[in-house]
Amino acid sequence: MARFLFLLVLATLFKNSIQEGCQTVRISGSTTTALMTTYTMTGETFGDRPVYRSSRGDYLFYETSETTWNVGNVLGSTTVDMYITDTSTCAEDTLGTWYVAAGSGFSPDRSVTVTCWTGLQELSGGAIAGIVIGVLVGVGLLAPLGRYMYIKKQSGTHG
Repeated sequence: MARFLFLLVLATLFKNSIQEGCQTVRISGSTTTALMTTYTMTGETFGDRPVYRSSRGDYLFYETSETTWNVGNVLGSTTVDMYITDTSTCAEDTLGTWYVAAGSGFSPDRSVTVTCWTGLQELSGGAIAGIVIGVLVGVGLLAPLGRYMYIKKQSGTHG
C-alpha cells in the first residue's frame, strides 16, 4: 500500500512538473514565417511532454522515439514542418539547431529560437512610455473635472 501511494505521489509530481513550463511559447527567427508564431499548451501530453498548439492549428510536440521536438499539423505524425533533436521537458528549454522543411528534406536554421511568451515582448520602450504618458494626461484631465463637479455640487446644495 505504501508503495502504491509513493508511486501515485511521484506520478502526480511528474505530471505537475510538466504543466509548470511556459503556458505559451513563441517560435521565431526563421524566414518560414507561417510557423513563427505562438504555441499554447493544450493540457494534453504526448511523449511525456506538454503539447502546444498554434492559432493556425499546428502542433508543437515531443516524439520520444526520435527524441525530437516537432512542429506539424498532425499531432504525433512523423511528417513535420520542422524539428530539433533535444530531450528537454519543456519546449522553451530546447537548445541547438532547428531543421526546417525544404523541398524533399530539411535545412538547418540556427536562427530559430523558442522562448517563453507573456505577450508583453511586443511592446517597445516607446510604446510603454506612450501608454504611461497617456494615463498621466488622462488623470491630469480628470482631476480638475472631478474637482469642478465637486465644487458645483457643493455650491448647488448650499445655495
